[in-house]
Amino acid sequence: MSHHDTPAPGSNPAQAVMPHDEQALSSPAVTLRAGCKVNLFLRITGVRPDGYHELDTLFLPLPEPCDLLHVTPRSEAGIAFTCTEPDVDPARNTVVTAYERFAAATGFRPGLAVHLEKHIPHGAGLGGGSADAAVLLRHLAALCAQLAPGAVPTPEALQTLAAGVGADVPFFLMDGPARASGIGEELTPLAPGELADLGLTGMHLVLACPPVRVSTPWAYRAWDAANATAPGGPPCPAAMPCPGKARNHCVLA
Repeated sequence: MSHHDTPAPGSNPAQAVMPHDEQALSSPAVTLRAGCKVNLFLRITGVRPDGYHELDTLFLPLPEPCDLLHVTPRSEAGIAFTCTEPDVDPARNTVVTAYERFAAATGFRPGLAVHLEKHIPHGAGLGGGSADAAVLLRHLAALCAQLAPGAVPTPEALQTLAAGVGADVPFFLMDGPARASGIGEELTPLAPGELADLGLTGMHLVLACPPVRVSTPWAYRAWDAANATAPGGPPCPAAMPCPGKARNHCVLA
């Protein structure tokens, strides 16, 4: 399950770096594939004073289901966004946010028309919106390297940009499973053999997505309500050790 969106890191807007129209329009139209993820376990380890929940979780990337982003150059600067899902706000979504944060940080603002073809279910904890943002950030970095090489962000800066879009977005800039802590933004790639140490060698994964959507903020509020400590009552489960290994971790469903 995705966590809260993280606030944007503080930064000063960069001076605009505009590619020449003929350069931008010569870039080919592309279709970007955004996979998803599952949390093999998710333990809430604490709640910060600002209300954010600290986690211990293991992200596993999946190639399917996947969203498709059809990206076409256009003559006007900025992004024009459309989506197959009518309930996705064309002005307020992770793809547009990723574009605007990249442009603000680098000054690189190419004209792009982006049509998002949704296949990853909403509200299923699969990180579809985060994956869409990450794949566009990677595309923007590649375009910037081609059309405005002096403005290309470093990999570390791109990770920071990703964290400003959402807590799960940096994971999708990685290429493998990772352990996440903090509010989900502190990522440690799994070393070779660690999945085997968790007893997952040779296992298959079946992903079932019932037609039910769960809002992430609602889920955390429900957890808070269910685990609130009454005066003199037992401690919140988040403060108690979780016994055993991966298969016995506390799970937020």
